[in-house]
Amino acid sequence: METKIYNLKVITNLHVGSGDLSYGIIDKLVQRDVVSLFPTINASGIKGSIKEHLENYPDGSKTVVEYSELLKKIFGSELQPADNKFFSAHLLSYPVRSNIKPFFRATCPAILNQLIESLRLFGIAKSKIKPIKSLLDESVKNFNTNSTSDFIIFQNLIDAIILEDYTEKFYDSEFVYNNTLVKLFGDKNEFVVVRDSVFMEICSDLPVVARNNLDEKSRNLWYEEFVPRQTEFWFFHLYKDFNAINELKRTKTLLQIGANASVGEGYCDIVELFNNNKTARK
Repeated sequence: METKIYNLKVITNLHVGSGDLSYGIIDKLVQRDVVSLFPTINASGIKGSIKEHLENYPDGSKTVVEYSELLKKIFGSELQPADNKFFSAHLLSYPVRSNIKPFFRATCPAILNQLIESLRLFGIAKSKIKPIKSLLDESVKNFNTNSTSDFIIFQNLIDAIILEDYTEKFYDSEFVYNNTLVKLFGDKNEFVVVRDSVFMEICSDLPVVARNNLDEKSRNLWYEEFVPRQTEFWFFHLYKDFNAINELKRTKTLLQIGANASVGEGYCDIVELFNNNKTARK
């Protein structure tokens, strides 16, 4: 099967509910990885959103019967297995506010390590893994040797920068930032690496919004956690003959995931990062 890894960028605030009852202040929590507790999007949510999207945007070049058969091949049915396999989306970077620009894209060694191990497992080219491994090694080396350093930045702004509520503990790295890392994280001047423990603190305190029930019979108020726009995830997609993401791109519209579609939330863009085909492995 063909294997591709995609970037899923959150364009508008996203709430993919955990489905669990919450007895705390926040009534509706987002899905989180059971190991890292970072925000995540379960595979079933990605598959279901793409399927619903394609059902709503049929291919005009095919008959209704032809298109229905295509969707059955892609997503499977009671009589045939799915041609496509979707994996959960893991956190890649999270926007942290600053006094210099609206936000920096932040990641941490734990995320880099998980990404590297997954790329190796699915046979992505070593040339794509090497710069990520170099960034991980540089980050771990800095955090282990500089106990007061919690953030690694890639520009000379240490004396002026504030990230979230942190006004110190910055380290300016001269690490060589290549095209693979630009593809993953954007421009180096907008990117920071954060110590795992600090990154966990930042992600444990996601934004919360108050919601009102619009039903005339009940006006109850609840609080809903969400993943902010500009957060980015990565996920694997396997397929044999028919690529659901190509069908998604055909529609030229954003994919809506999770709740609150009617108020413009949960809209995401999906961009291919790497694949494991023979040409890419050379």
